[in-house]
Amino acid sequence: MWHYVETNQFGALSQSEMQDNVEEIYNILKDEWTLEAISGMLGNAQQESGMNPAQWQHGYPIGTTVGGYGLYQWTPSTNYTDYATANGYDWEDGTQQVVAMNKPIPSGQWSVKNSGYTFEEFKQLTDVDTATQAFYAGFERAGIPATEQRKQYGRDWYTYLSGKPPTPPPPEVSVLKNVFYGNKKILYRGKINNFFRK
Repeated sequence: MWHYVETNQFGALSQSEMQDNVEEIYNILKDEWTLEAISGMLGNAQQESGMNPAQWQHGYPIGTTVGGYGLYQWTPSTNYTDYATANGYDWEDGTQQVVAMNKPIPSGQWSVKNSGYTFEEFKQLTDVDTATQAFYAGFERAGIPATEQRKQYGRDWYTYLSGKPPTPPPPEVSVLKNVFYGNKKILYRGKINNFFRK
């Protein structure tokens, strides 16, 4: 069951209402997206709208055609509302917003250049933080990145949907190289010391 409140203020939905909306979103996407990709997208949606499909951009009047609107804060709002009106959908219909995002609407909304992934590749990502960053860069491109907050929301939704926290990402490759070379030097030095002891 979807919940929404038409507002331009933050925090319109309770935690349980957000959870209901998240379950609706999950059920729409679960056969096509990995759980990690869904969670990364959800982390962005919470940052953008608090999971409220009728959210107008904070600081702009309700009904603005300049600021953002909806779960994903399409900006300008007409990027979504024109599409919804043309297809006979209520603007606040969360299901249709998720379907539109999954197309994605409008054409060109997803940026391969910014995200580093095609939209189809993004939907198959298997790391929550990577998916969160990719959705931000590919779809949202908000004025305020709030990257760590988006990632934390994404991890929280992964935990909520799966019942366990996400697996931490592996260390950076450069760190692995440093550790590897560090160990190699220690082992090599050890061989030399053993050799001179003989």
